[in-house]
Amino acid sequence: VYIHAENHWIPWELIYDDEAGFFWGEKCIIVRVPLLEFTSKQSKRSVLASSPKTMTTVVNVVGDQVDGHLNSSSPSLLALGLLADKAQNFDGNYGNGTWEAMTVSSLKDRARDASILHFTCHGRYDPDSGYYLQLYATHEHPKSYRLDALKVQSHLRLDDALVFVNACTSDVTTLHYGTFKNMGQQFFESGAGTFIGTIAPVPIEQAIQFASVFYEQILAGESVGIALHQAKNEMKRQENPFYLFYCLYGNAYKRFKPVDG
Repeated sequence: VYIHAENHWIPWELIYDDEAGFFWGEKCIIVRVPLLEFTSKQSKRSVLASSPKTMTTVVNVVGDQVDGHLNSSSPSLLALGLLADKAQNFDGNYGNGTWEAMTVSSLKDRARDASILHFTCHGRYDPDSGYYLQLYATHEHPKSYRLDALKVQSHLRLDDALVFVNACTSDVTTLHYGTFKNMGQQFFESGAGTFIGTIAPVPIEQAIQFASVFYEQILAGESVGIALHQAKNEMKRQENPFYLFYCLYGNAYKRFKPVDG
């Protein structure tokens, strides 16, 4: 089900069909499609392209107060351990049990060539910035470690990447000077081919579990839309109710192939 971009602020996944007895996000693959002809960054990217894209660089971004939930020996490491051996290059700020801070500027350099850009961090709210991703925790939380929708717009340039922002409220829309802004729209305008985010809070362990199932499906050759739908079905089976909060922008038909495949 494709949704007009001007209605991206509506939580379509949570609309309930009384007669059929299900949520839309449960039975439908809902895709928000930003209309780039009405933005400053026009693009000819197709939201229907289905040819597999080689998994070149996977960039893994860990935010603050998340590393305690991660185990470098676990196959679900950030839900990206599955991809580490399949990508041409695996980059990021967490690996082998170590973690380093990442500013918005350093993210800019690492994300430019990513085919998959994945975030596992906390989403927070500030009256001035709206919803943002906390890339690193410090006493004063300097803004150099905050990634909000406006910084995505001004700092990041992507090349048809899959962006998975696995954080609380990572796609909640806020009003900036009379204009609605959100992560999904801004990542898509900045070159993402597909964006996955959340429209409500999601606990860390359940979020990592969800992403693990999603990437298993991606490596099995499924499209992003089907992989997301299968992850939701599996999480529902495991009684993880947070699956309803994940939303999709852009090309639901995008697929990846490992460099050795």
